[in-house]
Amino acid sequence: MDTRLERILNKAAELFIHNGFKKTSVEELARACAISVGGIYDFFTNKQVIFCAVIKRCVDGEFFNRPHALPLSLPLFSSLEREALRTFEHLVEKFGAPLRTRRKDYHYKDMLSDAFDMLSQYGIASQLLQANPRVCPNIFAGFNRYRQELQRQFDGFLRFFSAKGELRQLLETRLPARFMLETIYWWGAMRHTDTFQPDSAAVPAHLAKDVCVSALYHAYARDTHTNPVGA
Repeated sequence: MDTRLERILNKAAELFIHNGFKKTSVEELARACAISVGGIYDFFTNKQVIFCAVIKRCVDGEFFNRPHALPLSLPLFSSLEREALRTFEHLVEKFGAPLRTRRKDYHYKDMLSDAFDMLSQYGIASQLLQANPRVCPNIFAGFNRYRQELQRQFDGFLRFFSAKGELRQLLETRLPARFMLETIYWWGAMRHTDTFQPDSAAVPAHLAKDVCVSALYHAYARDTHTNPVGA
């Protein structure tokens, strides 16, 4: 991928998440990228196309490795809604498969690892949609269905692992499931855009995963403690 194009996509995602699509101008994006406004229009015909391109990169990682006529325009993204909804459906189908089949060789730590990988890969798209629900309303609606199903799957997984004796006694599973999901979501997707120390060095993905998965595993995995865990 052209380094200027990559910089535009990265900065656009950051600005659209923090400031919103409507309040982010092409001029502001150009300043953030340290290129001219004309340099933006060398790659994209308008701001809507930039938004679609950022979503597209999340659901099709190879898109920008293929040749495309520049500047990119909206017709190129005519199938984006269908692709995004299909991606969300595939994600929940794949993630929930071990739960549906009651796979005996699938364990609590496996689930945490798979959840981190999934949310890390698609977290930017989810943040964009949450921050700008009206830009692509049908994709946002599909994302909401996916998010609700993922919450149900987490809850089901905790009951599944509890029945297998892998977890400490839980008073209930709904809030621990939400806590795990939101913790993984932050470490996997939001650590780049929403930090307590905004000027601190970026945490590499492999270290973030190690810290997050290890902390959640040891917080809830069965051990010598017998006190019930509420959340």
